[in-house]
Amino acid sequence: DLNIRDAYTDHRFNQDVDRRSGYRTRTVLCVSIRNDDNEVIGVLQCINKFLGESYEHDCSTNEEQKDTCYFDDKDRK
Repeated sequence: DLNIRDAYTDHRFNQDVDRRSGYRTRTVLCVSIRNDDNEVIGVLQCINKFLGESYEHDCSTNEEQKDTCYFDDKDRK
């Protein structure tokens, strides 16, 4: 899993798409999606968090929702 606070300072980030599209990627959150056997079956990628500078403080510490991250306070239930 990755939590990149500033995409342009991370050597793994490819800026070519931003240059071609005119888009500006700021933050990136990547989380693996696993099945019941703990095999990776996909990846969730989120870019440019609406509030704040990173996703770090929005990830739930509740054991029942340990893999839940919120994009906005309106999404919390």
